[in-house]
Amino acid sequence: MLKVDNTEIKLQKPIVDLVADIIRRKIVNGEIKHNLKLSTRQLSEELEISRTPVREAIRRLESEGLIELLPRKGFVVKE
Repeated sequence: MLKVDNTEIKLQKPIVDLVADIIRRKIVNGEIKHNLKLSTRQLSEELEISRTPVREAIRRLESEGLIELLPRKGFVVKE
């Protein structure tokens, strides 16, 4: 189970896909601001899952162009 906004969700597709969808939605809705450094620890605690699927989801969003990896800074939301 995955927890979002205090609602437990039964998984019907891979966890990485769900996490990527959640992060993408938060970026589009402005819940995660541009140029904000993403914390895998914070996101994993918020979603109550391990860091591995969060890291994989962030990498996927990087390949889509929503997030970028900055040297010595980590992942940030692109403008």
